[in-house]
Amino acid sequence: MKRDVKNVLGTGVILFLVLFIFGNHCPIENIVGIPCPGCNMFSAIYWLLQKDFIAAWFFHPVVFLLVPYLAAIGLLFVRKREQLTKGIAFRVLTGILLCALIGVYVWRMLYIFPQYPMQLNEHAPVIRLLNAIF
Repeated sequence: MKRDVKNVLGTGVILFLVLFIFGNHCPIENIVGIPCPGCNMFSAIYWLLQKDFIAAWFFHPVVFLLVPYLAAIGLLFVRKREQLTKGIAFRVLTGILLCALIGVYVWRMLYIFPQYPMQLNEHAPVIRLLNAIF
């Protein structure tokens, strides 16, 4: 139990530092200049909690898979805590979620990027470096 508390606190400190350094924006987008597969997920969660399902879908369609995924993982955590990551259910659910994230990301980068909400960050160091070189 003490180890779990330390892990949660450590994760919280790391997340706080990332938010403190990068603000509420994606660190990958701030450094590289292009959005990551998870970009706009928090906006989608916000709109989902506001019951604006169209806006949630617009910002990140995978949010509708994330909610049942988290519920299933929570249930697995309560029932089989020690074996959570070793079980087939966890691996299958996580694989489905990751495939959906990557699939939606590829689609959005091909058909939406660089328009809103998948915008190019022209002030990112990598983009500025590429502009200076080319």
